[in-house]
Amino acid sequence: MHLERDGELPAVKVEDVVDIARAAGDVIMGVYSTDPKTWESRSKSDDTPVTKADVMADELICSRLRSAYPDIPIISEESEKLPYEERRGHDYCWVVDPLDGTKEFVKRTGDFALMIGLCFHGKPVLGVVHAPAQETPKTYYAASGQGAFVLEGGRELCGEGLGKSKRISARTFGVRDSGLRLAVSSSRPPREFIASCDSPVTSSIGSAALKAVAVADGTVDMFPCLYSTSEWDTCAPQVLVEEAGGVVLPLDGTGDVGMADVAALHLLLRAEKAPAAAAVSAESAAAGGDASVGTKSSPTGSGELHLSYNKADLLSPRCVFLGRCTT
Repeated sequence: MHLERDGELPAVKVEDVVDIARAAGDVIMGVYSTDPKTWESRSKSDDTPVTKADVMADELICSRLRSAYPDIPIISEESEKLPYEERRGHDYCWVVDPLDGTKEFVKRTGDFALMIGLCFHGKPVLGVVHAPAQETPKTYYAASGQGAFVLEGGRELCGEGLGKSKRISARTFGVRDSGLRLAVSSSRPPREFIASCDSPVTSSIGSAALKAVAVADGTVDMFPCLYSTSEWDTCAPQVLVEEAGGVVLPLDGTGDVGMADVAALHLLLRAEKAPAAAAVSAESAAAGGDASVGTKSSPTGSGELHLSYNKADLLSPRCVFLGRCTT
């Protein structure tokens, strides 16, 4: 599987990126299997932890990406950030989180993953999420226009390429359905959002990456990511969810968000993709909603309907990962 775009850059081979992710997963698990006293854990300025596993995985991923694709800049959570002036002129940019869910790593829950994303002119076009500590290690990957897949297994798959991969697909649901399945943070559950749903079923998952891929593979219907994130938290899983048939909706501001807001936002996105639908009122999708589909403003105040990447400001807005929403 190759990702090809216009321009002077050679095609990116998805299999190579999967191999890099799995190799980084081996490094992480090598640290995970040792005494935590040797992990060299410390807290960053935002009070989030970082360990030797984060640093070692980051070094492996970035060095191998630079070797394979020297002309593509890299944004990684654990590396010094290349100034925007130096990367703004590049068509492509890698967006990397070498260990998403470090808190879960430290607590030894196994609920963590690593992510490698690639954006083209600010749009995510390739994503790999590798979960090395699951009972059966899983590597999720997707490329724009080519579908989303999961490769299950560990080192026994070395040298076999992507031949044993299985296509994944998001679950179909309606926003008014009872019993919607939500992936939520165990440490900061979105209580107001949960309360706005009709008898929802929640699954507490530690890593944002794993919550997002649960949407992509149909385990849950949505993941309301209602806390601050950065580009490396959403780039790779966004490709997976979109290629599995879902969408990712950005949310502006810090106010409460409920299913009515999501319904109206989703209708706006559908109107953008199908102009003929623009005559439909958002009220038809969200009871009590009064947003006009003809405007480009969301119920939460944002004028943007898409997340973008390789920006000057690497922070991302809150968002909701949705499966195949029908309303």
